[in-house]
Parts: sequence; structure tokens; C-alpha cells
Amino acid sequence: MRKRESKLWQRIKKHITKPHLIRVESNTINGIPDINGCWSGKEFWLELKSDKVGYPKLSKWQISWINKRIKHGGIVIICNETLLEKKLKLYRPLSAITDPRLLKPRFSFSFPVQWPAVQRALRVFLRELPAAEARSRDEEQRIGEEIERHLGSVTSQDLEEA
Repeated sequence: MRKRESKLWQRIKKHITKPHLIRVESNTINGIPDINGCWSGKEFWLELKSDKVGYPKLSKWQISWINKRIKHGGIVIICNETLLEKKLKLYRPLSAITDPRLLKPRFSFSFPVQWPAVQRALRVFLRELPAAEARSRDEEQRIGEEIERHLGSVTSQDLEEA
């Protein structure tokens, strides 16, 4: 399986040229994704999978690492090459993963893969808000609305006098 992922990495490195991509090999951190990338100031992690099943077969260590990164607002993309279906599927989990079989791909490309379309899909992922940032903005808005309700008809003059 590592050999197939290595071949997938070679194709990605050749065709996905806009972001800065670095292959990460770690024997010290369990579950860390295969590739770290940065594109226009946005950092992301890319987990590569190449197998005959139609979903990304993630280890418990990978699930744990992905969940922690998402919790802290990081961007993790799973690139799953499904050999029997002859598709390249891209996933971007936005909340905790418990069962990878339940993940739904955001983008799916039939073989032969049109790499410019894959690169555009990665760009779409990076333009979206990270899950934690979206939650914090929702929280800020909720707090702002709560303050407005609490203050009611308080005017700026009332605030200056206080």
C-alpha cells in the first residue's frame, strides 16, 4: 500500500504545482498526514490513500491526529485513490471523524485524472473557513447578538455617562 501512495505522491508532485508541498516521513509521530502544504498563506495537511476500497482506510492514529487538527482550526484534506472505482476522491472533514466509511467526498475525479481540476478543488478547500474559525465566528456573532439584546435601548450617550 505504501508503494501505491508513493506513486500517488509522485503524480501529485508533478501535477499540483501551485502550492508548496513537502512530503513528511515521520517515525516519531503516529498518524501525521503524508504531505504538508502551503498556498497563498494557507497551511494544510494532505493524507494520501490508495486502495481498492471506496473509502479512505484511516488508522486510529490518523483519525486521532486529524480530529485534533480540525479541533484547532487546521485544514486536513484526504486524497483517496480508489483503484476499483477508478476515481480520485477528495475529502475535507470539518468535524470529528469516528468512522471513515461514513465520510462523503467533496470532489470526485474519474481516471484519467484531470489534474488542473484537482488543483482547483484544493483551492476551493483553502478558501473555506476552517471548522474552528467558523465556530468562533458564529460564537462571536451569537455573543454580539446577546449583548445587543441585553443592552436593549441603551444609547451611546448612556454608555458615555456610565
